[in-house]
Amino acid sequence: MRDNFTLWIVSPEGLVWSHVFDEVAVGLQSAFRDLGYSVPVVTDPREISGTAIVLGANLAPMYGISIPRDAIIYNLEQVHVGSRWFQQDYGYIELLKRHAVWDYSQRNIEMLKGFGVEPVVHCSIGYAQELTRVAPAKQDVDVLFIGGGHPRRQVVLDEIGQRGARLKTVYKVFGRERDAWMARGKIHLNMHKEPAALFEMVRVSHLLANRCFVVSERGEDATLETPLEGGLVFAPYEKLAATCLDYLLKPKERKAIAEAGFELFRAMPQRDFLDKALAGYELLQRKKEMAAAGPKIFVAIASFRDPEIQPTISDLLRRAASPGRVRVGVCLQNAPEDTDCEVDEARYPGQVKVIRVAHERSEGANWARVQAFSLMEGEDFVLLVDSHMRFADGWDAALVAMIGRCPAEKPVISCYLPNYDPPNHRFHHPDELLRVRIKKLGDAQDAQMVHVSGQLVAASDEDRGGLYPTPIPVANFLFGPASMVKEVPIDPYIHFWGD
Repeated sequence: MRDNFTLWIVSPEGLVWSHVFDEVAVGLQSAFRDLGYSVPVVTDPREISGTAIVLGANLAPMYGISIPRDAIIYNLEQVHVGSRWFQQDYGYIELLKRHAVWDYSQRNIEMLKGFGVEPVVHCSIGYAQELTRVAPAKQDVDVLFIGGGHPRRQVVLDEIGQRGARLKTVYKVFGRERDAWMARGKIHLNMHKEPAALFEMVRVSHLLANRCFVVSERGEDATLETPLEGGLVFAPYEKLAATCLDYLLKPKERKAIAEAGFELFRAMPQRDFLDKALAGYELLQRKKEMAAAGPKIFVAIASFRDPEIQPTISDLLRRAASPGRVRVGVCLQNAPEDTDCEVDEARYPGQVKVIRVAHERSEGANWARVQAFSLMEGEDFVLLVDSHMRFADGWDAALVAMIGRCPAEKPVISCYLPNYDPPNHRFHHPDELLRVRIKKLGDAQDAQMVHVSGQLVAASDEDRGGLYPTPIPVANFLFGPASMVKEVPIDPYIHFWGD
């Protein structure tokens, strides 16, 4: 399901603050590249291609900027009732409710629930090699603080300055100029505007990626801080100044902690966080599709050491008119060496489930089909197919429509399907189909009572609309209401012949 993406930094004209998201965008772009995507970073919404991942969407209501309906809003703001972004009359909460939302903080996600914004996908801030870019320089600044002024912060800064330390505050400075100041700082101070706040991971991550020594005030989300313990110095607000002054006298300790912080952060690759976020996003999107897609279809497949099972699943989901309404259950019977016969259900979270059985413990094709049907979850229709099949575009809608046209109380659709050669060479009869016919009856030496075959007939005519009565269904293609599995269950004791 993964589509094209664009990273869009909301950038109102003349507003420098949008640059606070630049490093997040660099990390995400690098992570996308590691996952096989080429994802641009844009500031002009007219350049968006595919699904936009929006950084800085909190600015949109203030500047009257429209967010695409299918966009993902990556919230990087601290969520609390006192925030101007989260006032009911501002508009950001309603914007979040209308879109898919990601957030870097588990605490933020819990707080968003209180505003009626859920579900939210967690995507942590992680490391990307491109972030390590600050060249070493002479460290002639004792304590560097990057951020805006606030009375609470000024108390700490004044104490540091009054004790004789060379203090520098950098504000409204980004990119290379900001990086140059970073290189000059011996100690980088991070502190909150408000007493109850989160660890400023967006800001500090760039410092850690460049081996900066950081003293930080603790926040209210331990999940952000615990992975970095030992890689920076955490201190309570009232001890921030004293901690900075103490470490000014410990250059060796500063260097060791800064190096540890870099290694800890490097062990948190943005690629891994993004991969999990994309999987969570896809799962939510599938659930939405399934809720809106109409009648649900369960596809049961028994696979015995078949390398075509994964291509079969990919084809049936890709060609469905509404893939969100389709779920697949597989009984997979393989030997340890059958690596080419595996199913990667992680590609389809919540949509493909697998029961794995060692091939030597299999009790036959029909037994395996029963196992696959055990994975049903209340779908409306069932489709039984083999593990080596190809599908027509819109097959799901076509089958549901056919059932609706059947002149029977309990209709079932079955036929022999055209052959194909992998990967996708189909022997298709566009105007004909293979109707199931009785070929001959078995004899005393024959384990199968009835032998059937396919006969080409016209695919449609005015009287039947392409639907022909057939005396016998075939198990490699059987579609009908889910009730048929209970009313006429497959006999697991018929090993293969005669099913």
